[in-house]
Amino acid sequence: NEFEKEWDSLERDFYNSLNKDFKTILSTFQRLYALGLLCDHFGYFAEVEIKNQLKKIVPEDKISLYSSYLLNSDYKSFSQIEENELRKIGKLKETEKKEALKKHAQKWCWIKNSFFGRIILDENFFEERLEHLDKIETSTQKLRIDSSILPEETKKLSKFIAFLTEIQDRRKKAFMIAVHNLMEKLEEISKEKAVSLDELKLYSADEIIDLLEKNKKANIKERKEKWAYYFIQGDLKNLSGKEISKIESLIKEPEEKILALKGVTVYPGIVKGIVKVLRNPSETSKMEKGDILVTSMTRPDFILAIKKAAAIVT
Repeated sequence: NEFEKEWDSLERDFYNSLNKDFKTILSTFQRLYALGLLCDHFGYFAEVEIKNQLKKIVPEDKISLYSSYLLNSDYKSFSQIEENELRKIGKLKETEKKEALKKHAQKWCWIKNSFFGRIILDENFFEERLEHLDKIETSTQKLRIDSSILPEETKKLSKFIAFLTEIQDRRKKAFMIAVHNLMEKLEEISKEKAVSLDELKLYSADEIIDLLEKNKKANIKERKEKWAYYFIQGDLKNLSGKEISKIESLIKEPEEKILALKGVTVYPGIVKGIVKVLRNPSETSKMEKGDILVTSMTRPDFILAIKKAAAIVT
C-alpha cells in the first residue's frame, strides 16, 4: 500500500510537470522511473517463487499452464487501450473517421517513442494501422485451471505480480510521454542556445541544466565518435574515446554455443522458428515475421520486433 501511494503521488507530480521547464519534467520523471525500476527485481523473484510453489502442488506437465494462469493479468495496458480505441474508430462511418483519427493521433502520437528518440505519429500512421488491425481477430480464449488447489499464499503472490505488471506498464507510458515532452524542450533549448539538436543529445542531463542556467557548453568532441556512461554510487560517469575501447574489449561473444534457454512460461504453447538474439533495439531489422525473439527485456524500444515475433524469451 505504501509503495502504491508513493507511486501514485510521483505519477501525479510527473503528469502535472509536463507543461513546465526541462529541469522540472526531468526531475519528476527520474523519481518516478527510479521507483518503477524496483518492480523489475521484485517481479523476477516473485515469478520464480510462484513456479517453485507450483512444483509442490501440480504435476510437472501442468506447471506451465498454472503459471500462465497466475501470471495472466486482467489489467489493460496503455497499448491495449489505444488499440481498442482505434478499433472503435474503425466501426465509425467514413465521414466520421477522418476527424476521429486526427484526435486519436493527437492523443497517442507518442506511442512509438523509445530510448533512441521521439517519433511523432500522424493520422496517416493510425489509418494504415487500422487497416492492418481489421485483418486481425482479437483472441477471447481464457485459461482454465482448478484454482481450488492453490494455496492463499500463491494467490496473493499472483496478485502482487499483477500489481507489478501494472506499474511496469504505467512506467513505460510515462517514459514514452517523457521522451516526447523532453525532446520538445530540447528543440527549444537548441534554438535558444545555438547548439544543434544532435549535439544536445550527447549532453548529460546535468550538462543541459548547466547550459540553461550558466550558459556553459559541454566538451563533446570525443563523444561524437563513441560515448557511453554508467552510474556508480549515484554518480553519472561519462566515457569516451579510449575508455570505451577498454569496455568493448570486455564484451565478448560466448565461447560455447547455447543449445537451450529455460525460464518461467507466461503463455503456454509450442512454436517453431529461427532464434534472433537482439542485444539492443537498433538490431530490430534482424527480425522477420515468425522469428523467436531473445532479448534482455521487452522495453518499449523493442515493440517493432515484438510484433514480428512468434515467441519471446527474456
